[in-house]
Amino acid sequence: PEFRGKGLGLASCRANLTAAFKGLDLDEIYSTAHPNNKPSIATIKKLGYKFCGVQNMKSHDPNNPEKTPREVWKLAREDWAADPSTKKIRLEYHWNYALSK
Repeated sequence: PEFRGKGLGLASCRANLTAAFKGLDLDEIYSTAHPNNKPSIATIKKLGYKFCGVQNMKSHDPNNPEKTPREVWKLAREDWAADPSTKKIRLEYHWNYALSK
């Protein structure tokens, strides 16, 4: 709780998206969240994901066989690349990747 609201999750997600789009050369990435999980949905929106719809999905809890609704969101490489907030992270990724070679 003491680290919530400080942007750490958003920064971590941006770094992972950079690795996924640049390092793994993915064209699109999907994310899901329970419709009541407003903080997760807010982060997904800040990252530039586009809403695709709601789908009933199996729970992550092995003791709960019930399917629950999940919002499905998609982020395309083009949308991610056009977001100016990712520019610094993309440059840092390339710099660190170059140094690791």
